Amino acid sequence: MNKSKIVARVAARAGLDRFTAERAVDLVFEAIAEGLAKEEDVRIVGFGAFRTRNRATRMGRNPRTGESVPIPASKSPSFKAAKALGKAVKLGWPPEAGELARKIAVGFAAPVRGGRGAVHCKGIGKGAPALTRCDRSGMLVI
Repeated sequence: MNKSKIVARVAARAGLDRFTAERAVDLVFEAIAEGLAKEEDVRIVGFGAFRTRNRATRMGRNPRTGESVPIPASKSPSFKAAKALGKAVKLGWPPEAGELARKIAVGFAAPVRGGRGAVHCKGIGKGAPALTRCDRSGMLVI
């Protein structure tokens, strides 16, 4: 999947025009890159964590001559997937993935701080996302 396909999915699912969706995707990527440039960890609950790794100066070898060559210190971005993302990849991600899809989607919204309709769902606990609610049986409704 490339950026244009991501933009198309965001536009379709959020009901946005393509230009607005592309701007939103660009802003997310920009925010992640800015955080990494400042050597901050960028954590997205239910998805994973981006961080900057520092590599020390080391000695390498020129494969042609066998001569030792110093390799300078560098920084590189890294990503570690969350457990929920790993399970989604392992089990697949159709809309009918059921409870797993709902639990992963929980991480993509702001937590509820209370108020009307902010009940806690069974198995989800405190901090259910603001974009979700539970029905009377305690099942999560997205």
